[in-house]
Amino acid sequence: MTKHYLFILTLILPIFTFSQNRSKVIFGEILGQTSMISINFDSRFKKSNEGLGFRVGYGISNAFACKECDFIVLKGNIIPISVNYLLGKKKNHLELGTGLTAFIASKDSPAFPILGLDFGEYSLSKNYGTFTIGYRYYKKTPSLLFGISWVPTYNKYDLNPKNVGISIGYKIN
Repeated sequence: MTKHYLFILTLILPIFTFSQNRSKVIFGEILGQTSMISINFDSRFKKSNEGLGFRVGYGISNAFACKECDFIVLKGNIIPISVNYLLGKKKNHLELGTGLTAFIASKDSPAFPILGLDFGEYSLSKNYGTFTIGYRYYKKTPSLLFGISWVPTYNKYDLNPKNVGISIGYKIN
């Protein structure tokens, strides 16, 4: 259970480390970068609603298999990390990004150990890269966020262009 608290702390800590004037968003995503369900934190590097920023998230996997993608994870944690760029001045934003999504599987999962990176009880079992082309709707002031994106994933074997994501969340400031 403490492992889950550590991941949640990793998501919440960036909120307190950045200036109050930077755009910060917390949102849930279905599919997208994790190909499952995740909660994410997104912020800009400058004091603006647009421009270069980053995103970090956390999801839990109970069953996931994709023979074509070379992924098999039955129990584990999903950590998406990416950099992105938002274009747009008012409510509508185009999101362009790239990142890495890691699956951290428990040792009793059939996916352990595929890469052999051992972290005690857990192992980094699979990771893959992502590209993001998406649309976000939110205002400059604190407001609800809605997003939809096309997120092709890739690993050393293949490119999977069939992945989309839907996001709903809240823009803090």
